[in-house]
Amino acid sequence: MYGVSRPHLRNLFFRVASLISLNVQPIFVLDGDAPDLKKETLIARQKVASSQSQALPNEQNKSCSRRRLKGLMNECKALLDSLGIESVKAEGEAEALCARLNAEGLVDAVISDDSDAFCYGALVLLRNFSISSGGACVERYIVDKISRTLKLDRSRIIMMAVLLGCDFCPAGVPGVGKESILQIFEMWPEEWDAIGVFKYWIQKKFGPIVQKGSSKAKANAQYQCYTCNGNDGLNHCQECEEWSLAVNSWSSSCHCQLLASHKNLFKLEESLKRKCAEVGFGSFWNKKFDQILDEFLQSKCKAPLPVSNDLQVNCPNVDEFIALAVKKLAWTEEYALEKILPLLSRWHVQNKSNYQSVIRPREILKQRTISGTASFVVLWEWIDSRPTLAPEKFETTEPTVYLEKFCPAVIETFLEAKKSKTKSKGGTKKTKKKITDLQKPITQFFQEQKLRKVPTPKLPEEKVEELSKNEQEEEDLPDNLSFLIDDILSHKMKRNLSLVEPSELLTSTPVNHGPRKKRFGETKKSVIYDLKDHDEDEDLQDSFDKMCNVRQHLALN
Repeated sequence: MYGVSRPHLRNLFFRVASLISLNVQPIFVLDGDAPDLKKETLIARQKVASSQSQALPNEQNKSCSRRRLKGLMNECKALLDSLGIESVKAEGEAEALCARLNAEGLVDAVISDDSDAFCYGALVLLRNFSISSGGACVERYIVDKISRTLKLDRSRIIMMAVLLGCDFCPAGVPGVGKESILQIFEMWPEEWDAIGVFKYWIQKKFGPIVQKGSSKAKANAQYQCYTCNGNDGLNHCQECEEWSLAVNSWSSSCHCQLLASHKNLFKLEESLKRKCAEVGFGSFWNKKFDQILDEFLQSKCKAPLPVSNDLQVNCPNVDEFIALAVKKLAWTEEYALEKILPLLSRWHVQNKSNYQSVIRPREILKQRTISGTASFVVLWEWIDSRPTLAPEKFETTEPTVYLEKFCPAVIETFLEAKKSKTKSKGGTKKTKKKITDLQKPITQFFQEQKLRKVPTPKLPEEKVEELSKNEQEEEDLPDNLSFLIDDILSHKMKRNLSLVEPSELLTSTPVNHGPRKKRFGETKKSVIYDLKDHDEDEDLQDSFDKMCNVRQHLALN
């Protein structure tokens, strides 16, 4: 990660934050002093780190003191301490202590890309562990499933590490592949101890098996034992008895009968023994092999474990983390505070302990669903004193399953307030529904005839009295007023249409008065009828004629 200050600390922080968000309680194990068996591997790694140059002195290659690794681990330990995460240091390889914690049930799994953890006795191994914005991805390997499907127990895994190569013997046995080894283990009974088999072969110096009643067996011949095959399994040859004692199994099927029933097994065993004999007995099989077994089996490890079942994660220290992030990671104080506050709140909801609590939930603001997880947005406040840069109040999002155990009263208050608010909104909706019920459909609205409202003209008091009298008389008229309409159209209307000048008469048919030019900004003039401008002749008209004239003029306008 070029351009990033101390990427190991940055990756460590975000990995811890992701594990805590997934409700994982991590324990970090630091490497101790490397065993002498690993000297060859460390020298090779140092050469790769220095691009195969001679920049590293020979003294450092001989000591293999892991100076750079120890410096990185010290920085990591300081970061973990500020986050309240437990970290322990192993006496030797970290995988050995991790596997022991897993084997004794103190941890659920071991996160490591090193498969040597199975050789040390780990039960569950998580490899290729990665967390990104898209989610978490990990490969889980379980010893019980591996033993059930591949017939590989701990002893066979150790022998595969020796034959194929590991940190303590990088080259392994030249010419030996995993396919041939798996074929041999597939044909062997599961209860046979693979380590005991190789010890027996070393004792025999990987010599070929001598067939009973014949000369030395060749690698391409089929094995036959007349002693074991002639007595229906009741009597066995001396070699079968030694084999059963070596593999710690006294099954009815002896080694000779197994070789006779599987033609390829005899060839595979003889080929494997021949390749192992080429490695040599002086430095590898007589000395280094026992050291490798002792390292993996940890026969001398009797030290008490540094971790117990009642392990409690400490509360994160905000001030220490901000100071370390600013100094080591080159973060700003605001950015460091933004990253540490969610870890602080998550520690409180996952570890309900009052003696270390520094914040408390004040109220719940709203509900949210994050990646399918029901959550609440919580407003926190400090109990006693707050850090220097921390605000008086801050918000974080916490899963509902944690808050139900941590602060059930606060959740109940929020739900009651939300319920009452929903009820009030429901009443408003009912009122609106009643109002909408009174409204007519839009189709019915346009189908109905709308009456145009016309402002009533102001009349003199005398004329108002006359109109009121005429209205009273109109109430006594018959329903059929056709005679009045005919009279108006024939006589009276002709006489009373001179309400306005002839040139101002409005008709439905346009009158041609010469070329018409439309002026810009010219608006249509409306004619307002006013009874005060009438001539004296019109006053002599009866009230009924005047009323008709008014109505007709309004209709024309």
